[in-house]
Amino acid sequence: MLRVAKRRMDSEANTYLSLGDATHLPFSNEGFDEVASIFTLEILNHEEHMATLKEVVRVHKRDGEFLTLSILDRPSRVIKLYKLLSKLSPTIFNCRSAKLDKILNQAGFRIIRKHEARLYSLPIMITIASKD
Repeated sequence: MLRVAKRRMDSEANTYLSLGDATHLPFSNEGFDEVASIFTLEILNHEEHMATLKEVVRVHKRDGEFLTLSILDRPSRVIKLYKLLSKLSPTIFNCRSAKLDKILNQAGFRIIRKHEARLYSLPIMITIASKD
């Protein structure tokens, strides 16, 4: 995926891609205005949530924004199918619902706004937060 992203971003100015461990980010303190987590927190357990978000807090500037996209666990045929697929093929369909509001608050973030949407028929929540 990194190779594909590098190829697609090759012409973008001021872009740097890095592969690393989310619990030990190779970046300086408060080095980013914006940080995004796209369907990442759903694949982590509670300890990994806290370690990852501790790092996000560390590299995130105080007045910046943290964007998360997460699957909403809402009663629907799509979610029912997704859960079935995750049991049959957990390495491909590995996202699960996470209680992001609580997790983000515990990690030191304040939720600024939230918006429900759909992505490939999956109900998702877009959350924007900032450091407390």
